[in-house]
Amino acid sequence: MEDIGRINKNKGKETEDYYAEIFRKNGFPNCKVSDKKDKIFDNAGIDLIGLPFNVQIKAGKHKNMNISYVLHDITSRIKTMLGDRTASFLPVILIHKKDVAIERNRNDFDEIVSMSFKDFLTLLKQLK
Repeated sequence: MEDIGRINKNKGKETEDYYAEIFRKNGFPNCKVSDKKDKIFDNAGIDLIGLPFNVQIKAGKHKNMNISYVLHDITSRIKTMLGDRTASFLPVILIHKKDVAIERNRNDFDEIVSMSFKDFLTLLKQLK
């Protein structure tokens, strides 16, 4: 039987690739997954780069995930690790792609986007 850690790592990588492709197809051609080349972003909790916001991806159940804590942690790590870089001033978004037993039963509410209200207002201002 395959190691659960390896399964989760593969699921996370596949989900990051999935969202990077979606963003590229929807007007963000420079979006890519942060990886070993972009280790500072990866360590700061930023999974997707080349966007006008910082994205952390979660895949699977995460039954006891505290979204407020996750967003706060990422924001703190970004400020500590990136200092005055542009990315440290971008809104932080958490995308959670939940597990479903049967993929064809997936619905709009199995993929959730979370962010602070302050970052939401920042995004709204970017739209104007």
